[in-house]
Amino acid sequence: MADGELLERIEGHMARGNELMELIREDHALNRREHELNRREHELNRAAMHSTRDAVRSLAAAVEKQAEASDAMLASLGDMRDSIQANTRAVLHVLDELRGPGPAGAPA
Repeated sequence: MADGELLERIEGHMARGNELMELIREDHALNRREHELNRREHELNRAAMHSTRDAVRSLAAAVEKQAEASDAMLASLGDMRDSIQANTRAVLHVLDELRGPGPAGAPA
């Protein structure tokens, strides 16, 4: 093979190597941009997840507080029912006393 032909082949290979290197640089730059976008998106997702977790914790605490208030209200209603029943029995007893004895000395 002649020197000129050999140099021409080498120059062709060098040119192709330079083209491939340029493609690799472009791909690498694209990968860096995509990596940065992915990193930013990951940070946004992480922040959103923390925010959601905090909101769920807050809601859970509010539900727990509401459940405690409901339990207290039910207990209070039970106490009120017991008081009303006791007052009703007392009023009926007073009415029975006011009515006096029924026939043959039995309460009316």
